[in-house]
Amino acid sequence: MNTCIICQTKQSAQTGICRTCGFPLRLPKFLSEIQYASWMSEEITPRRNQWSHQQEQLEHTAQEIAELKQAVAELQKQNLALTAAIQELPELKRTVAELQKQLQSSPQPTQASVSPAVSPQKPVQPPVQETQVSADKTAELTPQQADYIVSNIGTAILDKAFSEKPFKTVYIPDSIRIIGNEAFKNCTNLKKIHLPESLTFIGHAAFQRCTNLQEIQLPESLTSIGQSAFQDCSSLREIYLLNSLTSLGDRAFNRCTHLQYAYLPESLTSMNDWVFGGCTSLRSIYLPYSLTSIGYAAFQRCTSLWKIQLPKSLTSIGGSAFRECTGLREIYLPESLNEIGRSAFYNVNAIVYYPASCAGKDWVGQNYGGELVWKSY
Repeated sequence: MNTCIICQTKQSAQTGICRTCGFPLRLPKFLSEIQYASWMSEEITPRRNQWSHQQEQLEHTAQEIAELKQAVAELQKQNLALTAAIQELPELKRTVAELQKQLQSSPQPTQASVSPAVSPQKPVQPPVQETQVSADKTAELTPQQADYIVSNIGTAILDKAFSEKPFKTVYIPDSIRIIGNEAFKNCTNLKKIHLPESLTFIGHAAFQRCTNLQEIQLPESLTSIGQSAFQDCSSLREIYLLNSLTSLGDRAFNRCTHLQYAYLPESLTSMNDWVFGGCTSLRSIYLPYSLTSIGYAAFQRCTSLWKIQLPKSLTSIGGSAFRECTGLREIYLPESLNEIGRSAFYNVNAIVYYPASCAGKDWVGQNYGGELVWKSY
């Protein structure tokens, strides 16, 4: 382990570069004592001053970021709720039409045929799936409420630091910027965790198989979520990714079997392989207009999806992307689409709506392993 002479964080020197400030960890061995002293005064001191100034600026803007985050999160939840409600509209219309037919065909009771002691019974309305997302923001976890408070570890939580620990609630302070690989993997008792506004990176399998984790509020500072970060978090129900996020790793939310709603930010341009594969309860997802590609098996076995409207920016759909989405009935493809991978709609029975201007493209009219009916619009 080496200590960076700029930011004073301890870390491995395998790369030779500090992960926090980017300064070389190894010093030149050929410097004499005089050269070293000169180098310290001319090179290190200005860099330390610059680093300290940047830290002050970050602390100064932290409060503004927290206020903006709350406003953005509320707007995005409302947007997702509106999208889900629009997707349910055709089903509601069909239900209303069926009820109207039942009322027209059934005889209307007269005043004499109704007993004074018994009121006429209303027709039973079939249940309608609820798609409205709660607008109430879940109360954030405070240090006083947490079973464990992460402390005295610098700016990063190391790989496997708390793997398989019995914590139920964890509070991570604002000094943490990085959560390492498998840091909380197999914490099967973990139900709630506070992530700081300073967090920028969640590593590979950081929360994999946290099977009791029901909610997690991701900060707006987060730019990258690693491979399998939340895989097999089978109790997770909603996920909102904010606009700072630019990288979403393979299998990030794979097999989150109770996940119902997901919101992807406009900062995201591509969806990697298996991201939501096996999310059998996923009913509604917002895909941003910035999205250009959907990876291999990204939505495989999302059996609760019944309609998907792909953004106008999309150019490619990977192989098996919607494989075995057996509940899917309506698919809307954009004019920008150039490629659909092999078996993309395997075992899917749905109507595919495509722009009339795409009639000559190679991907139009094929089945891709399913039973598709193609209609232009």
